[in-house]
Formats: sequence, C-alpha cells, structure tokens
Amino acid sequence: MKIKTSHIILAGIGFIALQNGENVRGSLEKGNTIRQQQSSFNDHIRENRTKARHAAKLSKVAIERFENNCILVGTGKAGIPTYFRNNQPVLDPQMSAPLRPGAFICNQLGDTAVVSDDGRISDIARVSVADQDRFKQLLKAR
Repeated sequence: MKIKTSHIILAGIGFIALQNGENVRGSLEKGNTIRQQQSSFNDHIRENRTKARHAAKLSKVAIERFENNCILVGTGKAGIPTYFRNNQPVLDPQMSAPLRPGAFICNQLGDTAVVSDDGRISDIARVSVADQDRFKQLLKAR
C-alpha cells in the first residue's frame, strides 16, 4: 500500500482530534453545566412567579373573608396580635370556647383562616401589600 497525501492529511486530522478530545469533552461538559444552571434558574423564576400569583389570589380570598364578617381573633400575650399558623388551636375570644368548624376567622394583621373540624386553624389566606388599603378600611369599619 502506497502512502498518499490524503492518508497523511487524514492521519494528521485524527492526531489533532485525539490531542483535542479532552478539550472538546471539557467544553461539552461545561456547556451542559451552564444549561443545567440556566434551567434551574428559570425553574426558580417560574416557581416564584407562580407563588406571587397564588398570593394575589389568596389575598382576594382574605379580603372576601373580611367583608363577610370573619370572627376577629388572634391576640397573643399582652394583647399583641400574632400571625396565624396552620394547626394552631383557636378559641372564641369572647367566650373562650371552641369555634364552630367552618367559621371564618381573621386577625388585625391581615390573616384569615377557616376553623377545621378539630377546632384548629386551616386554609390560611393573607392580605397582600396591594390590598392593604382595602384591608385597613375593613378593619377600621369594625
């Protein structure tokens, strides 16, 4: 077999490819890492936007509960209002008795919730900053 110029060129290309194989592999891995980071960041942005939309909808629910005369509860020790927490027990502030299941409750901080069957706080909805003016009007009217 006679060695031709094309064989030498192909051998040279093969040698260069072998020499640069590690660089190509590194570049591909770096590109994959960057794509994964961008995807994670985009997922994070999408998740935050979804949370913001849910918060805005829950704020509307909270305002509706205030408009429907929710039972004002939630003063902590020394009369300082506290935020609602899920599964927190709740009592009627005037009678110190359990509230009926399904009752809407609210506090002076803009939290609203529903009393569960076992007399605990569930389904919390909070007033957002955008609805604070309406909330203050409703609270003042009480």
